Amino acid sequence: MSPALWVDAWEVLAPDPRTGERRSYAVRFAQAVTPVSPTASRLVWRLGRDFATDAGWVTASLQTLFAEYYGRVGALAEDIQQTIETRGSAAEFNVNADAAALQVRRIIAGLLEEEGVVVGR
Repeated sequence: MSPALWVDAWEVLAPDPRTGERRSYAVRFAQAVTPVSPTASRLVWRLGRDFATDAGWVTASLQTLFAEYYGRVGALAEDIQQTIETRGSAAEFNVNADAAALQVRRIIAGLLEEEGVVVGR
């Protein structure tokens, strides 16, 4: 799978509203990042679930919630890009929480190297 594709899953145990029995509810996320220029990318996201699939209000609520979330993600990415363009890049400071992002960078760098692409820092 491409490092530009992120897939996640949530499993929630909760009572079934009809029977009261505990059951597992699943939500699946997919997020793809596609570069469109050296300073811009397109973010496409999708969400799937295995509960209340015929309830339009649930679909609308989740759509609103995640559209707002990804809107904030996009605004933050734009702010970061603007800061880099205005101030230039700075020395990086990484913490343990950056491990996944750093691994993605290593994978992409390796793929670019295989294609003979030289990327300056």
